[in-house]
Amino acid sequence: MRDLLEICKTFKTPQCRIVLVGAGSTGLSALLAAPGAEAVVADAHSADISDDEKLLSPELFCPGLRNIGAFEGAALLAAPNPLLVHNTGEHFQTAELRSGYKAASAAKHLKLESTLMSDEALAKHIADL
Repeated sequence: MRDLLEICKTFKTPQCRIVLVGAGSTGLSALLAAPGAEAVVADAHSADISDDEKLLSPELFCPGLRNIGAFEGAALLAAPNPLLVHNTGEHFQTAELRSGYKAASAAKHLKLESTLMSDEALAKHIADL
């Protein structure tokens, strides 16, 4: 995360807008580095975070993740900036995320999609920001 945040800091200028995009298992990394960007697009990777074995897998392992609310808590790091989380599947919790964006008066900046979005749809979303 430190490297991602340092890159964001280095390139962030009034002329350069930083949008982090995490595909597959890197969606979590994009969410955790959200404070360094103006917008985040993250693939939730249909992760079932209720299963501790899956959270311990090398691609998702992040000590203390449950302490901040797992993926949902990590996603809240992006508030109030634009956030798109796609490929949430059936197990991704969104109630706290929706509530957090609403409390930040940024509900219009939150987009959640249960299916995996195509590269073209993601590019259009980013272009429309």
